[in-house]
Amino acid sequence: MAEPADCAGTHASFRDVGKSKRTKTPTPSPYARTARPAPPPPPINDQIKLVNCGIVLYQLDKLKRTGIMCRMLQVNVLQPNLYLSLQRQLWELFSPSLLSKNLVESLPQDFLPHTNLSHKKNVIDPETLAMLLGQSTIKKPVQIDITYQENIDELENDNTDNVESNLSSADATDSHTPPVPASDNPRPETPTPRLTRSAALANSQSTALPNSASTPLATAIRGTDARWALGGVTGTVPARGPASLSTHMNFLGRPVSSASIDLNPEGWVVAERLKFNHQDARGRQSSSLARYQHLQATTCPLTIKVDKTTIVGQGSMRKAFAALVKTDGHNGGPPRITNWVAKVGIHDEYPTINPHATKARMYKACGHVLRAFQLIINRCTSLLLNDTIRQKIKAFELVRHCVAFVGDSICPVDVYFLEASLPGD
Repeated sequence: MAEPADCAGTHASFRDVGKSKRTKTPTPSPYARTARPAPPPPPINDQIKLVNCGIVLYQLDKLKRTGIMCRMLQVNVLQPNLYLSLQRQLWELFSPSLLSKNLVESLPQDFLPHTNLSHKKNVIDPETLAMLLGQSTIKKPVQIDITYQENIDELENDNTDNVESNLSSADATDSHTPPVPASDNPRPETPTPRLTRSAALANSQSTALPNSASTPLATAIRGTDARWALGGVTGTVPARGPASLSTHMNFLGRPVSSASIDLNPEGWVVAERLKFNHQDARGRQSSSLARYQHLQATTCPLTIKVDKTTIVGQGSMRKAFAALVKTDGHNGGPPRITNWVAKVGIHDEYPTINPHATKARMYKACGHVLRAFQLIINRCTSLLLNDTIRQKIKAFELVRHCVAFVGDSICPVDVYFLEASLPGD
């Protein structure tokens, strides 16, 4: 019987040698581990949340209705300092509306101590804000409001500090007087300016005064100086602010000269409005008086500001300037400002009341004639007067007007014929 051929499979030793030759010796160093893949960023739909935002106003610890409409905003939940960023964004969005709607007199320089983010009238912290934003959806956006609590005392003290700081910086430019620091601990180099109602109105209206919509458009002014007489009978403790006692003593120890007084910096003057007396003292019409007897008139105070650098119109006899009239607020509210036009004579050598009074009497006469004409047309039954013509005649109106002078009635400083500012160019 023949023996089988020798092969590696029949001998275990040869099989082990072949196996060891085919196996690589592992390196002593550890094997390199493959890095775990980074988690994918969340989709854009999860980063951007739709939020319904508004503003809540508290005055004297009482909630006040603002009438400011809410806004729908897109908020990135991954942005750094989410709470502070959203708080600043909402303040910049809604704070001008507080001034334009006459809800507050002025706004603080630093809004952070006076504001918070809230949800359903409850103040929230950054962790709660993140949780609420996570629950916000497109169909049901969460409501996040900024709550502003006005502190009138702090605003008035802050206003006084600003005035003192401005005076100190203005005196520092005087070559005859050494500069005095505004405070022992100086403020930051670039303070945030206070936003007032007039500034908000200037930002919202890029046009000049004559291009305003109409006379009823009015804005309230700063009432700090106007309410000065209502501050009580004591004035022992003035608002000192952050300045030290020595700073105030050095500031008040300097003399005051007539050249350093800024008279009427805002340009408001108290004029006298001419008012004709159509009835005598006993309440009867003055038709029984002598024909050529002088017409009696009285005056009423009127606070006006005329911008003589802005000419809104000019003819052959008169030119018109942009003007403002300040009126006391209703029921003790803030004063209001309305737009007017102040006309002066071009050829007048000196201000005089007679030409403007003559024009005012002519306006009065035209008003009576127009009224009588409208009554006649209303009673007329002619078929020639259709509804279109009647409506046009009924729409005729005489512009509101008056004569205002500054100074003495015999030798006035300025005399203006005021007319209400009409819409359009």
